[in-house]
Amino acid sequence: MLVIGVEKMNLLPTPQMTHVLACCSHWPSEGSQGLVVPMLFAAYAKGYQDHYQIPPDAGAEKIDVDGGALASRTAR
Repeated sequence: MLVIGVEKMNLLPTPQMTHVLACCSHWPSEGSQGLVVPMLFAAYAKGYQDHYQIPPDAGAEKIDVDGGALASRTAR
């Protein structure tokens, strides 16, 4: 199976596009409060982490990259 998707998000000015994306969430409790999709994903991940008592650094082995910048081996 091959699935291909394309998003064209430059037909509206930024404030309108932000509103459109905010409406993709539950508007009364999320979008109307100024939360946008990336913020919602972060909040969901934090809630999951808190619920299951997962330490903030779980699964992220830190390594030294580029003269001191930290990176996660799992993010590569």
